[in-house]
Amino acid sequence: MNNSPKAYFDFSRKERNGIIVLLVLIFVIAVILPKLWPLMAEEESVDFSAFELEVEQYHKEKFIPTKEISNADRPKEITEEKKPSLFPFDPNTATKEDFVKLGLSEKMANRILKFRGNKKPFKEKEDFKKIYGIENEFDRLAPFIKIESADKKKTKTKESEAKESLPKSEARIEPFPFDPNTASKSELEQLGFNPKAINNLLKYRKKGKIWSKKQLVNIFGFEETDYERLKNYIQFPEKYPKKAYPKKEEKKYTPKPKPVVYVDINTATAEEWQGLNGIGPSYSKRIVKYKNTLGGFHKVEQVAEVYKFPDSTYQKILPFLKNENISIKKININSASAEELKAHPYLRWKEANLIVKYRERHGPYANPKDIEKIKIITPELLGKITPYLSVE
Repeated sequence: MNNSPKAYFDFSRKERNGIIVLLVLIFVIAVILPKLWPLMAEEESVDFSAFELEVEQYHKEKFIPTKEISNADRPKEITEEKKPSLFPFDPNTATKEDFVKLGLSEKMANRILKFRGNKKPFKEKEDFKKIYGIENEFDRLAPFIKIESADKKKTKTKESEAKESLPKSEARIEPFPFDPNTASKSELEQLGFNPKAINNLLKYRKKGKIWSKKQLVNIFGFEETDYERLKNYIQFPEKYPKKAYPKKEEKKYTPKPKPVVYVDINTATAEEWQGLNGIGPSYSKRIVKYKNTLGGFHKVEQVAEVYKFPDSTYQKILPFLKNENISIKKININSASAEELKAHPYLRWKEANLIVKYRERHGPYANPKDIEKIKIITPELLGKITPYLSVE
């Protein structure tokens, strides 16, 4: 095997021809083809005239200098622009055509109409400046802006309506200052009031004074048009004596006292308990439930033991409580179970259980008071529970 450097550069004839062709192709692609391509491709022409005109219009509105566009490049419609004409106009009522005649673009005219539709009408000349892009045209148009105020327009409309509604004979009436409280019948006739309104006014004056201009409209027969026509001629003296109104007697609320009710603590129902001052449905139900759980009240003081019963309320109703029908349900301690004893409000489970166990060890009780032999039964508890125990 030949490993000399010359062996790597020794090509056959076929290989040499291939290398030459490859070099020629590279030369053509890299050098000659880029120069021939523009000649081979057809150049597309793009018309930018419309875009240029829009740019020019935008710059014109903004007063931004732009490159001049020759008339040759402009469409015929643009080159033949009409010269603007100036004339008095009201921006609240002018049409799109009016704005275009004044020299504004259609785009600007549409903008004004859109603004006028969404906002309040222009009230003064300066309001016209609020239109976006109109600043540069404002100085030119300002002298020709004539805005009719809403109040003036409203007054004109009312006056024209009043004139039209008047008969021909009344249209020639010349009003004069008058006081509706003192004007005579003939004076009211001269002012153009109809006979019916005059008669009603004279009757009204017998009952009282007219204190305000608008009060005339409330008199039957007077028309709104008469008021609008004569309101500036109605005059009152500087001072009218104040109308004397009788003082209303102040009625003091005096709660009706509840009739005196006495309640028997053992026989009264929940509704009867509510007859006492301070006892509502909640307290009355609670009292009756506690009485039934005890087996009856054997003394009045037990009412104060009701759950969450205020002492102030108990003291208030105490004079009206009586215990004439004592009926106590008793528990037989010689036969009752611990559960039955524990159900009584005065006994806990521990005490009830010991009463039963003591009975099982020592035999039946001879007397209810025998439970005092049980150590945990205190004298206080013995006094409370004994009325509810029996040995039979």
